[in-house]
Amino acid sequence: MNDVALALYDRAYEKYRDEGDTLIDRITILRGLDGDDYKKYRDELSDYYKDGDYLLNKLTSMSDAEFNAFLAEVDAYESDREYEYNKYLDSVEQRNFYDRLQMENNQFNDEMDFKESEAERDQRNKDREYSLSLSKSSGSSASSRSSSSSGRSGSSGSKSDNNSTKTTVVPKSYSQFVYYTGYAGILTESEFNSRKASKEKYGNYENYLVEMFAKYGGKQ
Repeated sequence: MNDVALALYDRAYEKYRDEGDTLIDRITILRGLDGDDYKKYRDELSDYYKDGDYLLNKLTSMSDAEFNAFLAEVDAYESDREYEYNKYLDSVEQRNFYDRLQMENNQFNDEMDFKESEAERDQRNKDREYSLSLSKSSGSSASSRSSSSSGRSGSSGSKSDNNSTKTTVVPKSYSQFVYYTGYAGILTESEFNSRKASKEKYGNYENYLVEMFAKYGGKQ
């Protein structure tokens, strides 16, 4: 039993020692990497100072011509920067100008459309009022003519009914329709043309007037 215990102890100790050696090797590698990085940093820093000294020596040892050329390059660089900046500002201002112009143009078009629609509505109202006035005046004159000729037509009524045929007058316009029927509640020609459903149903305004005339009746 003692031999077995000693053997296990030796194995455990060897494993512990191997692990320690492995850790030492890793630490050594890390130290080497840190040393390399530090050396690289020192080299870069040294190069930076060397370049600075070189540029400073070159600047202080410039001839007048070289120094003037250097100043000209700096001035050209600043001029280019200012030119590009002003160009950018001009583009922004121009874009804003076109946006404002487009907005004003849209407002103007909206106002003109509104005024045109108002003018069309006023014109339709005037047409209706005019047609109604014609209808009223024609109705009063027709009634007066009818009363004055009632005596003469009574004596020859049967003969004229046998020898004449009735002729139906079909209106060709909105004003004629109102004149013959005394009714102004149908569509005007402009309203008819603006309605797709009405055009599909009747075809044209004359057909529409025929249908409306048959519906509301007229003078013969």
